[in-house]
Amino acid sequence: MKALTKKLTSLLIAMSILCTLIPQINALTPITEDLFICKRGLSNMSGGSVLIEAYERIAECIEKREEYADLSDLNMKLSTLDLVHNAVRNDPNGYFWLDTTYSYRYNTSSQLTTQYIPNYNSLAGDSLSDVRRNKKVFEAAARTMIEDAGIDRTTSEYRAELLLHDAIVAKTVYEEGTNAHNEYGAIVEGKAVCQGYTLAFQYLLRLCGINACSVVGYAGEPHSWNLVMIDGDYYYTDVTWDDASSAQSADRRDMYYAYFNVTEAVLRQDHSWEEPAYGLPECTSVKKNYFTQNPRHKHTQSSLTVDKVSALFYDGFARIYATDGNVTAIKDWFFNNAVSIAQKCGYDLTKPTSALYEYSQNEIHLFIDGVLSGPVSVFGDLNKDNALNSLDQNYLRRIITGLLIPTKNQIIAADADSNGKLNPIDANNITRLILDN
Repeated sequence: MKALTKKLTSLLIAMSILCTLIPQINALTPITEDLFICKRGLSNMSGGSVLIEAYERIAECIEKREEYADLSDLNMKLSTLDLVHNAVRNDPNGYFWLDTTYSYRYNTSSQLTTQYIPNYNSLAGDSLSDVRRNKKVFEAAARTMIEDAGIDRTTSEYRAELLLHDAIVAKTVYEEGTNAHNEYGAIVEGKAVCQGYTLAFQYLLRLCGINACSVVGYAGEPHSWNLVMIDGDYYYTDVTWDDASSAQSADRRDMYYAYFNVTEAVLRQDHSWEEPAYGLPECTSVKKNYFTQNPRHKHTQSSLTVDKVSALFYDGFARIYATDGNVTAIKDWFFNNAVSIAQKCGYDLTKPTSALYEYSQNEIHLFIDGVLSGPVSVFGDLNKDNALNSLDQNYLRRIITGLLIPTKNQIIAADADSNGKLNPIDANNITRLILDN
């Protein structure tokens, strides 16, 4: 399910007018199955050893493309079988040849399950060799996505997750299709619905040593998203709802981060779900939320100034997160100050110039469309070469260490936390921006 809350409004503008140490991951080193979130949850339940035995038999059955898994000696009720099936499905096992449904056999007198019968999709083919052939294509495409995203063994967990989020958004079109409900559709074919987005994201994270699972619930209609563990804390990420494009697009204007590493409280504002019997870890941390990591985008109407918003603009685009949820107030402020912002950003106001906005949840995208009469305003550009690069890092390092006295314009250009001075927080944000670019 994909249902971004978006509004587009245009306004014609009148003519009058040093880096800190970051935890690192062993990229491309998969996590072990005993760390899977759902499987671990089963092991902690009453009768956990039986549940894990059923989990492993079902997983082995699917892995080998067998017709059924024998559960006759485990004395399992049908409700318990459904719980275990969902745990296998929601962990990052990468079983793209598994259909969304399953069958079973049970003893009519005892009402206990005797067999789990997986339903396979067309990617399972007629034999295990067909699965293996498709698996080679799938795994090659997954590793190519990771490598193309620039992830290596020095990449932090947060950074790797962000790059994979962006890679899926850039490659995947929200579209129904034969494989839209599995990870093959998203990773190989670039077409998926929410379930495909979710399964693809957690599988790619698994290959990078990051634990994640699927959560199934409701958001206007049946929907799924991910629970992700980053540096020991858990977060919810909904990649589907962060994809605003109806086509394959790597344009950051089409990427939202409103649902990137959010708390349960934030997600429950427009998502609902019942926690499975095996439980889910608490999601209360905000440390690795996108806008915590990029605080210069966080604002209320009262914190906005023309200088701050102009500094956010690059190539006619800026993003703002409404910390108080009042999107309308920020939109109104933007339109009331659009002339001044366009002028400060170097637009020729004698030519047709317009402003518009879009939003998803509390994240607002601002746009100015027109003809530039001067250089593009680039946040963090301390040496005024109209680019953000390592030269600006060097300038900022020298300012922070007292070797240079910053000008007023330099403070405006790089003051990420809006405290009127330049400090290591600003340096970290400039570094992240350079990596993003």
